[in-house]
Amino acid sequence: MIKNQTVFLLLTRLTPADGGNHTCECVSSNGAFILHLNISVR
Repeated sequence: MIKNQTVFLLLTRLTPADGGNHTCECVSSNGAFILHLNISVR
């Protein structure tokens, strides 16, 4: 989802098994942006 040139990552219905290290990559005509995330689900 994009709002005011900001990208939001919406994660729903996560379980503890979904936790861990993840990579989010956004690619556009302006280039690629990579974000490394460590997600904890309680």
